[in-house]
Amino acid sequence: MKVALIQPPMESDYPPLSIASLAAYLAEKGHQPRLFDLQIPAQRATWQKDIADFGPRVVGVTAMTPTIVPAGRVGRTVRELLPDATLVLGGYHVSFVPEHAMGRYTDFDVGVVGEGEVTLHELVETLDGGGDLEAVPGLVLRRDGELLTTPPRERIRDLDSLPWPHGHYDLDHYLWYGGYTGRWTFKCASAIESRGCPFRCRFCASQRFWSKQFLLCSPERVADELDWLARHGARSVYFRDSTFNANKKWLRELCEAKARHGNRMRWLCNSRVDTLNEEQLEMMADVGLEALYFGVESGSQRVLDYYNKGVTVDQVREAFALCHKHHVATAAFFMIGAPMETRADIEESRRLAHELNAKYTYWFIYSPLPGAPLWDDFIERGYEPDFDNFVFNRATIPVGDLSCAELEATHKELVAEFKRTPTRGDVWRRRFEILRSVRSPRDLCHLGSKLLHRLRPGAAADG
Repeated sequence: MKVALIQPPMESDYPPLSIASLAAYLAEKGHQPRLFDLQIPAQRATWQKDIADFGPRVVGVTAMTPTIVPAGRVGRTVRELLPDATLVLGGYHVSFVPEHAMGRYTDFDVGVVGEGEVTLHELVETLDGGGDLEAVPGLVLRRDGELLTTPPRERIRDLDSLPWPHGHYDLDHYLWYGGYTGRWTFKCASAIESRGCPFRCRFCASQRFWSKQFLLCSPERVADELDWLARHGARSVYFRDSTFNANKKWLRELCEAKARHGNRMRWLCNSRVDTLNEEQLEMMADVGLEALYFGVESGSQRVLDYYNKGVTVDQVREAFALCHKHHVATAAFFMIGAPMETRADIEESRRLAHELNAKYTYWFIYSPLPGAPLWDDFIERGYEPDFDNFVFNRATIPVGDLSCAELEATHKELVAEFKRTPTRGDVWRRRFEILRSVRSPRDLCHLGSKLLHRLRPGAAADG
């Protein structure tokens, strides 16, 4: 069966790995999936004609809470183009607030709750065979003007059984234009090697989406995937897993497998400060680790405790000191806007950020999202979600001794204060990396496009 899968337009330069995994799974099962990635300008310009020409019987659209509005617009357009197709909505938003997602966006016939590969495959098979979707676990269905939720879906236990997603999106586009390309080693790919998270941070919805079990691909499979990415042009990879080094034994085996394969790709990943030690850092650096991203969140211990982060400010200092010692670059992520946070807490975060001296320091206002334990706290404190006008880095309720306007003003000050200006060395390194990355006529076209962008009036400075 022909199945179209759509990534709605959003302000992101990450490849759509999750929906690409659905496409890869369907293809392996004998169906004809096609991914329409509306983050890419060229695909966004022609997708309506292209999907009409493709003529799928099933169209799946993914949506997190920030993208539910554009996903709804996409659903409306698809309904007009393909009135007889079955429209399916998946992702975090419909999984956590199905009443809003399906009630507000009535063009969708079905919602997929949670992990999607097996559920979507069974949905397609059932439609193809004329069966009843009520027999498929993990769905939200419309029945007589009401919503019916089928029993929950069992999680996939063997992640190695899933095919790689990289052949179903425009890998080359993201190698040239992705957010980590140019900031670190050029032509940086993305990969996800785990599902779930073993930690219990109150601001995160991961545990409720994936359940409490933390699962990993085998180290040998990850090493094979890196080899595949290298053969297809990648020179580095960002592992987007929540905490890549959560399992120390697995990480050691992965480093050994990468070395055994002779894979020289640089890489970066997310880490907690309490999962890092010197032996581990040396081991990772020996096989190409370039940078670590840390969710510091706050320099105030009482705010960290409120978040149930499970770390201390001293552990934060120790982790960054280790990275500086071993010349591993760092990025620090801070949040302001916990309901009990005060000006004094934010000032502690500011001081700690200066002390850590990360290469990149990012500041965010906490945005309550359905599924996270903190969501309930915000609702109890009077937060009234407006999903139709959801914007990140906007204050939602007064916090501590700050009004919403004061919180937003403070956020702008922090962003400006820690904005990093590329050095001359950064600029020349990036130019050298770009030139080294040209390996084909298509690469030359990408390079020409970049140069034309730089020559346009008002283009950002190189770096």
